[in-house]
Amino acid sequence: MPGWSHIEHVPSVTLLDTLRRARQRGVRIASICSGVFILAAAGLLDGRRATAHWARAELLSSRYPAVNVDRNVLYVDDGDIMRSAGRAAGFDLCLHIVRRDYGAEIVNQGRTAAGRAAPSRRRANAVYSATRSQS
Repeated sequence: MPGWSHIEHVPSVTLLDTLRRARQRGVRIASICSGVFILAAAGLLDGRRATAHWARAELLSSRYPAVNVDRNVLYVDDGDIMRSAGRAAGFDLCLHIVRRDYGAEIVNQGRTAAGRAAPSRRRANAVYSATRSQS
């Protein structure tokens, strides 16, 4: 479940029922950032620990008191339902899922390849600074 920009609204009954049926069939479900509000609205997190972006954790806790909101973790993995605190923590959750399904070696290979493909923030800032001084 991706982040959801309408957390002030109740999701459609169709969406909530679809998630409930998927869970009953044993489908593994993951949410990133504000997608946790949809899982909570479906009742899938009742009695479970969940996390949310720091700016939304209090709202999640007050709106869904049956959910045990943990503000101190990046993601929670119950095996069948996983959720991340925010978008950046969503990357950590996705890497965790790949590690769980395919092993740490695959994740480490991906991190190495990504590191070669993307310039470091320091290098990107240096390039930006050099470009600005030439104009």
